[in-house]
Amino acid sequence: MASKKYVPPVKRNLPAEGPVKIQSMAHRKRTPLWKIFLYVVLLAVILFVIFWVLGLNQVGPFMKITPTPTSIVSLTPRPTITHTHTPTPTIRPSATPTATPTFTPTATEKPMPFVVKGSPQALSNDLLHPELDCEALIIGGEVWDLRDKGVTGLTVHLGGTLGQYEVDFYTLTGSAEIYGESGYEFILENLRLASEDTLWIQLEDPSGLLLSSRNYLKTSASCQENLILVNFKQVR
Repeated sequence: MASKKYVPPVKRNLPAEGPVKIQSMAHRKRTPLWKIFLYVVLLAVILFVIFWVLGLNQVGPFMKITPTPTSIVSLTPRPTITHTHTPTPTIRPSATPTATPTFTPTATEKPMPFVVKGSPQALSNDLLHPELDCEALIIGGEVWDLRDKGVTGLTVHLGGTLGQYEVDFYTLTGSAEIYGESGYEFILENLRLASEDTLWIQLEDPSGLLLSSRNYLKTSASCQENLILVNFKQVR
């Protein structure tokens, strides 16, 4: 083996004052504040450029918010029906005098061509029908024209009520010549009853046209008044 050469250690020359002392941080030289501010501004500018280039300028304090369009549903409110009270106009009386209603007379009955001549007569049935029972009610007479000649072929209508019975009979003039040429007659057996204005007699032509008004009769329960004579006379 080869032998290593011995190298004596080197001694450092220390100052006479003693060992070297390390300066404290308080005595180090400080960086001016304007340089720090300059560094911050440069850093901010660099970051802003980077964000702008990369399209990140939408983020941060400079971000522009573009609203996303959304479907807007508009609700149309239903019409509300408001019931308003319309006051009824008040009619104030005017100073103009109102017309006094005039009396309009009711239409009078049209004059008929035939009327009852005189007043009906109540006699005993023994005068013309002695063979009949006293219980019968007899109504008869004649019809004359303007020249007092007998008119035959007309209809005589006897109607109304007698007691509890309803009366509705027809006969022709000239069918009972016992009264004359134009005589007519109604014999109501067992109907000798007293009544007033419930039984009536009327003259008609063959077609039913009225020739006289209704003439109401008065009947009696007496055997001396059970034959009633009613004569008609033409007046127009």
